[in-house]
Amino acid sequence: MWSGSGPEGRPYLVALLVRDAELAPVWAARHGIEGTLGEPAGHLAVRKEVERAVEAADARLNHIDQVKRLLLLSEERSPESGELPPSLTLRRRVIEAKYRRFLQSFYAM
Repeated sequence: MWSGSGPEGRPYLVALLVRDAELAPVWAARHGIEGTLGEPAGHLAVRKEVERAVEAADARLNHIDQVKRLLLLSEERSPESGELPPSLTLRRRVIEAKYRRFLQSFYAM
């Protein structure tokens, strides 16, 4: 997630979310959503469930700490994607470069 406390000095928090590789297929099957692991991310029911979960989490946070915009990604982060080194810590610069267009659009609204 990116926020105003980061190096960009952005005015609010945004989130790039990835699905849980173990739970997402189970949830999708339970709700009659078929397809490969990445496809359910574009499904309206999945989007609404993610938004509901983010809203529930936001309800426990101060306004400044709440997610204002989000993007549900269809792919996982992995060392192969370049977004995670073998230590499994996020490579923020790689992620920012990969999703720059989305991040810029979040703050252009």
